[in-house]
Amino acid sequence: MLKKIFGLMFILFMAFQLSAFAAINIGQRTGTLKITMPDSTVLIIAPGDPLPVIPDGATLEVVSGIAEISTTGASTVQVVAGGQTINVTPASTISISFEATGAVIVGVTEGSANIVTASGGTAHIDAGDQVRVGAGVTAGSGFDVIRGQVTVTQPDGTTTTQEPTTVEGYTPPELPNTDDVDTTVQTEETAADISPVVR
Repeated sequence: MLKKIFGLMFILFMAFQLSAFAAINIGQRTGTLKITMPDSTVLIIAPGDPLPVIPDGATLEVVSGIAEISTTGASTVQVVAGGQTINVTPASTISISFEATGAVIVGVTEGSANIVTASGGTAHIDAGDQVRVGAGVTAGSGFDVIRGQVTVTQPDGTTTTQEPTTVEGYTPPELPNTDDVDTTVQTEETAADISPVVR
C-alpha cells in the first residue's frame, strides 16, 4: 500500500513538473534571443545555439532576426521586440521579424496577443493582424497597424479601433512644394497657342 501511495505521489509530482516546463515553444528563428527565466536567470541564445526548456512566466526578448513564438495550454509569455512589450495569450502563436530599417513586424498567426502601448494601455491583436513597432513608427501609440483591426484600450478604459493607414509595403510620395508654381488662370486672350503646326 505504501508503494502505491509513493508511486501515485511520484506520478503527480512528474505531471506538475512537466506542466511547468515546455510551456513556450520557439519555431523558426534566425536571430539572437535573450531569455529571462522566472528565477531571473538571463540566457543569451545565439543563432544556431540549442534552446533551453522555456517555462511559463519567462520573458523573451527577440534581439534580431526572426522568431516564431508559441504558448501551449494555459501558458503565457511576455515578449519584447523593438522596445515594445507583447503579452502572448494562452494557446497562441506570434511571429517577430526585424526589418533593415530597425522596425519590427509583429504578426499573430494563431490566437491573440496584447501590446503594451506608449500610454500604458493595451492593443489587442488577433490572428491575421500585423503591426509595426520600433523604428519608424508614426502613431503615438507606439505601433502602426499594417493589417487587420487593432482594438486599443487606454488606461482610463476608453477603447478605439486602429486600422491600416497605408497599403502594406507602399509609402506615398511626398507632395511637391507648390509655392513656386504659377496657379493663375489663363484666359483665351493671354494663352499662348500651343497647338501643333500642320504643314
